[in-house]
Amino acid sequence: MDSKLDCIKFCCKNEIKCSDTLKMLQKCYGDDTLSKTQVYQWYERFKSGREAVEDDARPGRPSTSKTDENVDEIRQLLIENRKLTIREIAETTNISFGSVQSILREDLGLILHDDNAPSHNALIIREFLVKNNTNTIQQPPNSPDLAPCDFFLFDRLKKTTTRNSF
Repeated sequence: MDSKLDCIKFCCKNEIKCSDTLKMLQKCYGDDTLSKTQVYQWYERFKSGREAVEDDARPGRPSTSKTDENVDEIRQLLIENRKLTIREIAETTNISFGSVQSILREDLGLILHDDNAPSHNALIIREFLVKNNTNTIQQPPNSPDLAPCDFFLFDRLKKTTTRNSF
């Protein structure tokens, strides 16, 4: 992110309009660019005299559960048993459910992929996903010819896994 902020700072110092800065970032970084709001916020910060490209420290108590030791412990548990649920990991490690979920998603890069099984399409599950702002992809019912994973998910997964060895 620092390189993108350096680009915004450069454009601001050279009096390039913020809208043009956003277009250049989108052309250079594509989908990996900052949002329009973030670009405009950083542009204004640099315009008002800010020099540092690092985020400001946030107030509040630091997280005690997202430590390197806990991330390594959860990684090791998953290596031993890939079928563990988040709740089981939380109970084993004495870490909150939300913190385990955050570690799995943000630190270990795991994502959930479900299919059109009836249990995944139950009303209670759909309501839960909506309540928790979980993005879903509409899938055609049991059609191997029109699986969205072929067009959307696998390409993104391939991009993130090509640099890793397992």
